[in-house]
Amino acid sequence: MIKNSSIQLVMDTMRVDEVLADFLHLKRRGVNLLANCPFHDEKTPSFTISPAKGIYKCFGCGKSGNSVTFLMEHENISYVDAIRYLAKKYNITLEETVATGEEIQKSQEKESLFILNDFANQYFQKNLHETEIGKTLALAYFKERGFSEKTIRDFQLGYCLDMRDELYKALKRQGFNEEYIAQLGLAKKYDDGGWRDFFRGRIMFPIHNLSGKVVGFGGRVMGNAEKTAKYINSPENDIYHKSHVLYGLHVAKRAIPKENYCILVEGYTDVISLYQAGVENAVASSGTALTVEQLKLIRRFTENLHILYDGDKAGIKAALRGTDLALESGLNVNLTLLKEGHDPDSFVKEYGGQALKDYIQSHSSDIVTFKAKLYKEEAGSDPVKRADLTKDIIQTISLVPDNIKRSFYIKECAILMGIEEELLSRESQRIINQRRKKQQTDNQKRDAEESSYTSNLEEIEQDVRQLGEYSSNLITIEKELCKILLEHGDKPIEAIQDTDNPFFDDVKVVDYVFTRHLENFEFESAICKKLFYHIKENFEAGNVYPLTHYLHHTDTEIAAFAIEHCQQDAETLMDWNKNKKNKRLKIKQYGENYRLEVDQILEQIKIAYLEKLGKQIMAITSQAIGFNLLYNEDAKKYLLVQQEFLNQFKELRGNSSYIFRKLIK
Repeated sequence: MIKNSSIQLVMDTMRVDEVLADFLHLKRRGVNLLANCPFHDEKTPSFTISPAKGIYKCFGCGKSGNSVTFLMEHENISYVDAIRYLAKKYNITLEETVATGEEIQKSQEKESLFILNDFANQYFQKNLHETEIGKTLALAYFKERGFSEKTIRDFQLGYCLDMRDELYKALKRQGFNEEYIAQLGLAKKYDDGGWRDFFRGRIMFPIHNLSGKVVGFGGRVMGNAEKTAKYINSPENDIYHKSHVLYGLHVAKRAIPKENYCILVEGYTDVISLYQAGVENAVASSGTALTVEQLKLIRRFTENLHILYDGDKAGIKAALRGTDLALESGLNVNLTLLKEGHDPDSFVKEYGGQALKDYIQSHSSDIVTFKAKLYKEEAGSDPVKRADLTKDIIQTISLVPDNIKRSFYIKECAILMGIEEELLSRESQRIINQRRKKQQTDNQKRDAEESSYTSNLEEIEQDVRQLGEYSSNLITIEKELCKILLEHGDKPIEAIQDTDNPFFDDVKVVDYVFTRHLENFEFESAICKKLFYHIKENFEAGNVYPLTHYLHHTDTEIAAFAIEHCQQDAETLMDWNKNKKNKRLKIKQYGENYRLEVDQILEQIKIAYLEKLGKQIMAITSQAIGFNLLYNEDAKKYLLVQQEFLNQFKELRGNSSYIFRKLIK
């Protein structure tokens, strides 16, 4: 296990802007930074990063946290691995204690696949650089393709020995689980009980996720592949989903925002050759059509996508796959077809990287213009073909979400196809309306299916609401109490000292709260209870911490509460109000007289707690009377207790200076 002192060192060192910049394209907005939220689909940035506080907050979906919580959720990794990631980023050596067998097993259940892939990746690289056959065959092949030693190491290229089970044996010697070996597709067990390495005899291209972890592999045969597939890839598994990954993005993610466009190519070697030639903003979809998840990855760094494929028919067909989906996602899509006989790899080898950049700028066409010219050439003078192809183009244009862009595409198509602009505009709107109507029908059908299920739960939900009513008000007040302890606990209870009443001089908010805490009070909220007593323990030990301590607390629950419930800075709120004028943010502001605020909160807690007890008494009374409404001695006793309690409670509430939202009935 990692020592707390090491975890705290990581927490103190990490900078949220530096960490998130590895995954998002950040734009400066005053003292804060903005980005498109990676946790939900949005076109207007609402994901706000505060470097001063070390936290982020999305005002669209509500996600918030610090660098650790971001890594845990975004990369789907454990708390421990998030700490390890940050330690590696900041060159911090972690001190660890010996973990128990149970702790090791728990950690490895989630991370063993990554660990196994990392070992295999190192094994393949070692084969390439340190074995005679690897250097003679595979390394020579890479160098023949023009890859430098630096490029080979940057992309961690490797070689799997052409032997039956050498990798499997190496993995077993390290104690790796056979189930995980099979799941990752590194080796396969046959009916005779023996194992065969899946990638044997192939050069290896490791596939990385955005943070640089190896999630899978691509293996290519050297030379001609007449009797076997030219490329084979790792099967999909718990850490590798082909539709969620773009090859090379882990190295291109810094260059893409700088160039303000992403180049999409078809294969691994295209990405590597372009990178070596100085074109570092290229990624590959690995031969598959673009998916929603891949497009979301691109949109984090730029809104401009340039598709660069071969100029032959196969290249044109490949280039058009997924373009409609890209337009629908809000990307500006341009296509560039290379001279026939060239692919991106061969082009940069012959002409260089700068020539490719110049070629893209001078030969690229937006998707609508590209389709119109292509279809016009295909259809010739055949009116039926021209009509069908025009409809296809209008289908594409109707997917563009931006009205202004869509109108320009319609104008351009009208000119190229020789058709009235108004006619194309009406047809586009008809398709949009038809799509919306279908979406509404689908939603209604889904809602109907859900309502039949929901109706069966109505009685249960009603019971739950009734049981939860008495505690909901108390939980809200408990959160408010914890919030004032976190934000203002280290501040004087009265910022302006009263010379006539020096009793509260040098008294902090925490002193005041903990000397007035109700005895035997039971919290309704588990996190509030945990946080309250954690602060109290620190107070009793002589430690009173500011809010920043809790924003980066090693306990993720405490840090999450602090980030979620404590104040955002005024500039962030102003930015959000500018972007969302129809929204009204109501955030409680505390003044300098914390004593009044604390007194009100403690008074609320007392009365809410009494309210809870009152409802419990009423429930007991109802149970004593029973379903037959028998007015027996027990019922009479409970009713008298209830009546006395309610009278005292109403008197107490009536004398209170605070107005409550809930009333006892």
